[in-house]
Parts: sequence; C-alpha cells; structure tokens
Amino acid sequence: MRNLNFDIQAMSNIIGISEIEIKISLGLLSVKCEAKTAAEAKEAFDNAPDYSEAKEVALRRLIKLSLKEIKNAQTFSEAKKIFNLAPQDSRPEIMALKKMIELSNSIFEFKEIFIFSSGLKSKIAPLLLARWNIIFPKEINNITKFSEAENICLMLTDNSSRIPKTAMNIIALEKLIDLAATLFEIKEAFELTPKNSKIRRKALKKWEAIASLEIKAADNFLKLKELFYLIFPNSKEEDILLEKMIDLATNPDEIKDTLSLKTNSKIKNIALKKMVIFYKF
Repeated sequence: MRNLNFDIQAMSNIIGISEIEIKISLGLLSVKCEAKTAAEAKEAFDNAPDYSEAKEVALRRLIKLSLKEIKNAQTFSEAKKIFNLAPQDSRPEIMALKKMIELSNSIFEFKEIFIFSSGLKSKIAPLLLARWNIIFPKEINNITKFSEAENICLMLTDNSSRIPKTAMNIIALEKLIDLAATLFEIKEAFELTPKNSKIRRKALKKWEAIASLEIKAADNFLKLKELFYLIFPNSKEEDILLEKMIDLATNPDEIKDTLSLKTNSKIKNIALKKMVIFYKF
C-alpha cells in the first residue's frame, strides 16, 4: 500500500490531477458516501475532517445529488433549498439559482434571488433581467391595496435588497400614489419619493387634494388637530386648517392650542377676533 501511495503521488505530480481524483478513477478509495439526498450528502460533507478522503467523496456525492434534485425541482422553495445546500461557486449553485429564477413568481422571491446572487450576477444577468421584466409589471398591475404597493416600494428602496434601481421603481411609486386614499397614506407615499423628482410633485399634488377634502369634512376641533400633523408643512392647506380650528374652537384653551401649532400674523389676527368673542361682556 505504501508503494501504491507513492505511485499515486508521483502520478499526481506528473499529470496534475489530485491524488483523490486518481483514486476515484482507479476505484481505490477506502471510504464511500451512502447519502441518498443532497441534504444527507451536505451533512456528511460538513461532518468529515478537512482535507480528508471522506470530505472529498461527500463533496462529489453532494454535487451529483444536487444536480439531480435541481432537475426535479418544481417550486421556488425547492430550488432555494438546493441552492443553500450546493457547494459555493459550484455548477449546482449556478444551476439552482437559474432554477430559482425560472420558478420565481413574485417580487419578494426576486428579492431573495438578488441577495443570493450577489457574487454570481455576471453569470445569470440576462436570465435575471428577462424574468424580472415579466414578473414586475404583472405583479404591479394586480395590486389593489395600498399596503401591498407600500411593501413593494419599501423593498425597492431598501439598499440591502440589492435590486437595481430602475424605472420600475417609479412605476411602483406611481401605483402607491394612485392607491393612497387618506392623508396618512399619501404622506407615507410622498416620503418614499426621490427629492426634487416629478413623482414627488405628483405625490404632493395628491397630498394637497386629500388634505382639502379631509379638512372640509372635519366637523370638530379635535379632528382638525389630528389632521394638522398629517398636512404638508407650510402649505396653503395648513393655513386653511388652522383657520378652521379657530373657527370651531369653543373656548380660549383651544385657541391657545391652535397658536401653539403655528403662528403668523394672519392666524394671530383671526385668533384675536375669536378671543374677543369669548371675552366680550
């Protein structure tokens, strides 16, 4: 056996093939991996001593079983599971990632793909972009709730998602603005838009329109006070709201509350006239 080891070492040096590969070719390995699934092979690989024959055999078994399971994967979650088992920078890893792209059906699944593929994008870029261009418009068009659109916009603006910033971000923001129906929602939408952008101006215009409607509908001082914190600062609507607060105030303390929110010469004069009514003998 010692001479055999020496011969294998010499062959390895001359041919440039690892000793383990030579042993595998000649059927001389002293260990086997009996794993039936990629998960079992991964466990055997992790538990084997570093640089051992057992680790190399388990690795080869893992690669073989991973490729088989990738071929049979029917869902995104199955492909993702195999991706997580596959050896780093291996053919199964690339194949599993491609399968994930093929089976992806939502923007949130795509977020996972972008995170997982950070070091592999050059190898899958065309496939990734082609699938993204199919999934994104379809999912955006099917959204009917503000909360759904907001979740997508938050994901797209989150740098950790690693999704490239494209015109599709604007499409998602436009959908978010269209679905906003309350001051709270349009305020949230506005804050997600880029500064000094056309889409931000669109959000502001809708914010002002909703503010006007909600101020008009408010019929008591407390409701107006709640709305104040949702109004765009220093806007025309803000002054209209303050004037209505003074108009609906029923005592001097409510006038004081109003002036604590914001004061200017016009608001002060209106407040003074109302105070005269309260203190008139």
